[in-house]
Amino acid sequence: MVLVSAAFFLVVLVGSLVGAVALFGYGIGQLLPGAATARDRVLRGSAALTGAAAVALVAWGLLCVGGTVVSAEDGGADSSPIIPCRTGDADRDALITDYSVSYVPLGFKCTRSDGGRYLTDDVPPYVNPGIAAFGLTGIGAAFTVAFRAKSAVRHTAL
Repeated sequence: MVLVSAAFFLVVLVGSLVGAVALFGYGIGQLLPGAATARDRVLRGSAALTGAAAVALVAWGLLCVGGTVVSAEDGGADSSPIIPCRTGDADRDALITDYSVSYVPLGFKCTRSDGGRYLTDDVPPYVNPGIAAFGLTGIGAAFTVAFRAKSAVRHTAL
């Protein structure tokens, strides 16, 4: 189970880094002077850059979660309760039994023996809303480009 999760984590992390760089390059290429004279060049570039921002935030969130998992798996004399799950309240911290990783939304969840679960603050609070905002904006711009291209084909055919 841990091996599958680690493999999934690495594939998504590397994929998000490569995707962010590719989208950034494409977006800048669309916005530079002398780029192809496509009808919606600025809109395409904006869609790619907002997509790159969303994917870069995914990579940043995955790095934060990965660092937290490394800290949680670190053994030794001071490893219980799980280090990232500590709240400073010794009575509550004594109830911590396990943790899990959430990929959507990105987060690190701690589980207590009484059944309670809570998210730690290891993933910065701007990551998940930023992913949603940039992602939806990029998708909306990409759909707009596709719709306008389809409309242009219809108008030329008439």
